[in-house]
Amino acid sequence: MILPNGKQILFKQCQDTYKHQPHNALKIGANNSYIVTSFEISDIWEFGHFKIHPSRKIDLPNRHFGLISKVECNSPFANTVFQAFATFIATLLTFSTGKKALAPNEIAPFNNRELAPEEELSIALHLPLTEMGPRKTVTKKSQDWEHRAKKNMEGLIDQLANRDFPEKKRTQIVQTIRLFSLSVLTKEIDFGLAYLLTAAAIESAAQQAIKPDEVSELPPKYEAWKEKAEREDGDFRELFREYEQNRNKSNLKARYTKFIFDYSSVEEWHKEIEHPNQEAYDILPAEAKPHFEFMIRKNQGEYYPEDLDHDELHRIIGKTYAHRSGFIHEGVQPPHTDAATTNKFFQQLTTIAHAERKPNQSIEQFIKTVKQIKPKFELLPNIELMTTIGMISIRNWINSLQPTPHPL
Repeated sequence: MILPNGKQILFKQCQDTYKHQPHNALKIGANNSYIVTSFEISDIWEFGHFKIHPSRKIDLPNRHFGLISKVECNSPFANTVFQAFATFIATLLTFSTGKKALAPNEIAPFNNRELAPEEELSIALHLPLTEMGPRKTVTKKSQDWEHRAKKNMEGLIDQLANRDFPEKKRTQIVQTIRLFSLSVLTKEIDFGLAYLLTAAAIESAAQQAIKPDEVSELPPKYEAWKEKAEREDGDFRELFREYEQNRNKSNLKARYTKFIFDYSSVEEWHKEIEHPNQEAYDILPAEAKPHFEFMIRKNQGEYYPEDLDHDELHRIIGKTYAHRSGFIHEGVQPPHTDAATTNKFFQQLTTIAHAERKPNQSIEQFIKTVKQIKPKFELLPNIELMTTIGMISIRNWINSLQPTPHPL
């Protein structure tokens, strides 16, 4: 599959490049492609038949810069689809880290030669990062963070490379990962779209991991109906099929919520999620940090997951499914009032219903009505919390899957 210059790469072409890769292919000569990331890779990350080289900083105009990394692939199949393969690897990297990684659509093979300065600039421009000022991009991560990110990537690649996985299951996994990675890439472009994509990725995994009868009891005569539908053709079989489809749709929210809490824990949320002020705190001089620890502490009146009882936490998290439905069917944005917040887990929203004086209603009656209106208080999961929940739960689900060995 040779892609002509300038042609947009379809993601199906990207996932097909990995589908044909033997996990430890014979080294017949490296082919290079490039990715850009929003974080620094300080050392070579090796993954069997390919490796990701350390980040190189490329200066851009107006106090911006880019981080590019070479992806060196030793698989023979990558000869014709090297940049599609890099796009696929960038998708896995975004999922494994929760940070932006993407590959440009340039198709020309780079092989083993060094990039020309204009080529480096062209690649870096796909993900410009801010060098100075209040919106400075903090790209340096701790060694522990890099180690965990690489380990997550290794586990994911090992699962996808396992030949005992049915192809349909592998495709479902990749499609779920793609949804999640798109949510990360669009977070700063459209808050509602990113929220939708995160919830959609979780739902995609939930439909595969949680069966309908795990969240709702089957009717007493279900098995008899099922047997009759299998025996008979005609109207009854069609009616039973429609019943099954409606039953599956009616409990999607319950399956979505159960998946989140079955495959992630509050303790994991705490470990993975960064405080919104963490990057600003990290760039402070070491001698100043003790005076600014309040930046990353729990705010007065702020709610953490452990402050909520079991049912309330499940209700709040489960409600995010409705935000997905509202956006995709009607274009309704999530109810958040600000895309950014200084709270670590939840945005706290207080609303007061609008009162309108009715015809012939006296002032005294209207005032009495207004006084009876009570403010509505609501906790809304931050996009960072939902991204973290999605990354952890989907990763744990993938790691839990057991491939089906081929018959001898």
